[in-house]
Amino acid sequence: MVAPKRRVWYSVRFIINTVTTTASCIAGRRAHHDEGGRQETNMAKKIEKQFKVLAPGGQATPAPPLGPALGANGVNPGQFIQLFNDRTRELNGKVVGCIITLYSDRSFDIEIKSSPAAVLLRAAAGIEKGSGVPHIEKVGSVTKEQVKAIAEEKMEDLNAASIESAMRIIEGTARSMGVTVEGA
Repeated sequence: MVAPKRRVWYSVRFIINTVTTTASCIAGRRAHHDEGGRQETNMAKKIEKQFKVLAPGGQATPAPPLGPALGANGVNPGQFIQLFNDRTRELNGKVVGCIITLYSDRSFDIEIKSSPAAVLLRAAAGIEKGSGVPHIEKVGSVTKEQVKAIAEEKMEDLNAASIESAMRIIEGTARSMGVTVEGA
């Protein structure tokens, strides 16, 4: 009685392995077999670490604080600075965010984001920095049109379905900085 159960088990196992191998070949992946008969497939690179930095577009240097932050995370500062400056040359000193993805083979990818809303609001209001007590001390003002322009620039990075909701997000950032929105 034990023997038929084993045969069924081995045949089911064989069918599953055959289906798995066929499916991987159909999907365009090549199945490789190691000495133990196990299958290995070509996989994407393994992500080791992902982190964010802010740097002036087109003018980044490996000097502190950017260089040490890159080196501590295992990214070659020289390679990163050259790639970052090439991709952000047209921004000419405007602070932009960058997400760096570091892989296990020490290679990396960068994704350039738009400038932070606070930086754009400071430039639009013409102020040096936001207020320390924004509910009491107001340090500047922006118009509704300026808020709309900032929202349109940041739309792809914001979690907003429409331009009106993106404008409300920017207005909230302005309120937390002590900047009033005129025409609201």
